[in-house]
Amino acid sequence: MTTASTGVAVIAALTLGLAGCGDNAVDDAFAWRVDLTDLDPALLAAAVTDREIVVVGGGPGGAVLLSWDDATRTWRRPALPGGADTLWWTWIGADDAAIAVGARATVLRRVGGAWQADDVHDLVGGEVTLYGAWGAGADDVWVVGGTLAPSPTPGVVLHFDGAGWQLAAVVDHALYKVWGAAADDLWAVGEAGTILHGDGATWTATTSPTTSRLIAVIGRAGDEVYAVGGDDGGVVLRWDGATWARFATTPARLSGVWTAPGAALFVAGADGYLERFGADDAAPPSATARRVATLTPAIDLHALAGAHGRIVAVGADLAGGAAGLTGTLASHGVALQGAIDAPVDAAVPDAGPDASLDAAGPDASPDAAGLDDAGAGPGPGEPCSYPPPAPPPACSAGLSCYLVDPPIDLVCTQTCVTVADCDAYGAGACCRVPHPQTLDAVCLPAAYCP
Repeated sequence: MTTASTGVAVIAALTLGLAGCGDNAVDDAFAWRVDLTDLDPALLAAAVTDREIVVVGGGPGGAVLLSWDDATRTWRRPALPGGADTLWWTWIGADDAAIAVGARATVLRRVGGAWQADDVHDLVGGEVTLYGAWGAGADDVWVVGGTLAPSPTPGVVLHFDGAGWQLAAVVDHALYKVWGAAADDLWAVGEAGTILHGDGATWTATTSPTTSRLIAVIGRAGDEVYAVGGDDGGVVLRWDGATWARFATTPARLSGVWTAPGAALFVAGADGYLERFGADDAAPPSATARRVATLTPAIDLHALAGAHGRIVAVGADLAGGAAGLTGTLASHGVALQGAIDAPVDAAVPDAGPDASLDAAGPDASPDAAGLDDAGAGPGPGEPCSYPPPAPPPACSAGLSCYLVDPPIDLVCTQTCVTVADCDAYGAGACCRVPHPQTLDAVCLPAAYCP
């Protein structure tokens, strides 16, 4: 049913089909339930503990954060600071500590039950998107992110020590997620197969078996860590304590992964793809004992999270762009269907005057782009330069340099709602999301539309 006042449809029926893959002789409870769908914002990440579930995301209106109340079976919507932009990740620690991070260097921390904003713009600038966070404790939190166009600092690592934030590292490629087996045993992954290892003080590049982007990382122990991603299809990598190696591939590009001691390995990705590596939910990860499920292909699943026998998958119609995100949440092992205590599209904090710009792209203003008063530069659909460190030619006034993938190109373009906004881009132009880690749709020439 669709609730007009909230812009949310909540459905109870199982809306997926199961298909075999690999050695799938075991028939068990690998079934997913769609609990929330048709939300106006995208749902991009979740955190699950034995006491709560927090889901974050956003869209044109700014940040969205929902918290599940087991007692009332209700999704509550806590107040967020004004100006919070789309949230791409959240982490929950002990003693009510929590953090959520996102577009335009948004950092929210939960202190005393209330969410407050931390300003890190002086460290990374306002154009950086923060995509991932993990903490060993409330006073030892790591955050990673970057930009998706040429920049002096495309990938960043931030650290919070309980007193303030520090810029811990700057790397060549955007970073998407961070996870730690311990405070001195940390992993971060990102564009172009980037894998970094941190010891709590320094970050070092590690040999990667892939050049495809890696979106997420998690482990069961210090010598058993998994990373997922992919460009055309999906890739799953495994760290055995000595080297990273390819563990498996999937037909769909992956962006979500979850496992824990005593649990199988679960992955999720484009077109509603879900897969479990393991003979059953509690079996060790196996590259041969596999089971596949598919939610509606219209939904791209962006993240997985789990704990204590329940797993959550969240996503949206990410390829469709901000005009219709249809945020979705599915659960495995527990039903999370319930009302939302406030309209999802109401009371969203103002994202500020630059809300129409790409969350991960550069500032489109002429001064920031280095344009002269005439606004000279490449026009609609024309290329910027890539790869760094070659300086990109400045786009004409009103255009920004966006990373389009696939193929890996940079073009000057603008945000759009429908293809009618894209007449200047030639016959066959389209209005689509240019990269899996953005939400805005932009105008693209026909060559980039298939």
